[in-house]
Amino acid sequence: MKIWLPYIKGGSGTDTFTERLAESLASAGHQAILSEYPHWLQYAPWLLKKISPPGNCDVILTNSWNGFAFKRQNIPLFSVEHLFVLDPALTPYKSILQSIFHKTFVRGFEHLSNQASDKIIAVSHYTANVYREYFGGDTPTVISNGIDIDFFCPPPSKISEDKRFRLLFAGNLIRRKGADLLPEIMERLGNEFVLYFTSGRKKNGKRNFPENMVPLGKIDRHEMREQYQKADLLLFPSRLEGLPLVVLEAMACGTPVISHESASLPEIINQNTNGYMCPRDSIDCFITKIKELKSQPDKLAYLALESRKKIISEFTQNNMTKKYIDEFNEFIINE
Repeated sequence: MKIWLPYIKGGSGTDTFTERLAESLASAGHQAILSEYPHWLQYAPWLLKKISPPGNCDVILTNSWNGFAFKRQNIPLFSVEHLFVLDPALTPYKSILQSIFHKTFVRGFEHLSNQASDKIIAVSHYTANVYREYFGGDTPTVISNGIDIDFFCPPPSKISEDKRFRLLFAGNLIRRKGADLLPEIMERLGNEFVLYFTSGRKKNGKRNFPENMVPLGKIDRHEMREQYQKADLLLFPSRLEGLPLVVLEAMACGTPVISHESASLPEIINQNTNGYMCPRDSIDCFITKIKELKSQPDKLAYLALESRKKIISEFTQNNMTKKYIDEFNEFIINE
C-alpha cells in the first residue's frame, strides 16, 4: 500500500506523530511518503491544493486543520484530529491572537476538512466527542496515539546526580500547557524539590523562575528519554490535550504522571494506580500529591510499574499502526 502523509511543519506533537507513523508504516511493509511544508502555510493551506500526490497513491492521511487542501480525486482522504482547538474548554486559556486565528481561520479549515474527508480519525475519545458535539454527524473513529516501547523504556536503575526529588515538565511554555502554574508550585515546594523543564517552541525569554526550576532548552529525542528516566515524576498541568505523547513517553519510561483531571488525560491515567490527577488549577492538590510521593518511595515505585504496564497494554506504536492499516484496508476494500 502506498500512503501519502503530507503535513505542515509546526514544531508540535502533530509533526512527531506523522513522522513516527510513517516510520512504523514502512516497518510494517508499506510505502509511506512524507511531504513536509513550511509553517507559514498553516495560514494559507489552500495554496497546497495543486500539489500532485505521489503516483499510484492508495491513501492520503493528514491533519484535520489542512485536510481539505490535500483532497485528491479517487484517493481516500483520512484527516486526523489531534487537538480540537474549537473546544469551549480551551477558550479561557487562549490569547487574543489565538482566539482570532481559531475563529477566523481554523474553524473554516476544520469545516472544509470535515466535508472533504472520507474519514475523520480522533486520537482520543474525548477529542472525538467534542468534535461530534461541534460539527454534528457521526463520531470520529478513535485510534489512540501510541509510542515505541522499545525506545521509551525504564533505565536499569534510577540514578540522578541531583539528590532532590526530581520533577520534569516537557512542552511549550504556554497557558494551555499549564506553564503559568509552575513557578508557584515550585516556590511553595521549596528546595527539596527541583523541576527540570524543556522550552519546546516557546523560548524561556526573560522570565524569572525560582532557583529550583532548571531550564533544559530544546532537546532531542534521545535526551528527552534520558530526562524521563532520571525524573521521579512528570509534572503535567495541561488544561487541554488531544492525547499527549509526552505523558505516554514518560509512563513508558516508568515515570508516573501528575496532571489535571481534564480532557483526554483520564483515558491514560488511572487515579492512584499509575499516577494522580488534580482538579483544574488546584495548585494545593499538586503540591500535596508531590510531597506525598516524595515521602512514599514504595508507592512511587508501584506507580512507576503500573505506568509502564498501562502503555504496553493500550498505547503501543505497533498497535496504533495496525489500526490505521486496518482502517485503510477496510475503506479500500469497501470502495
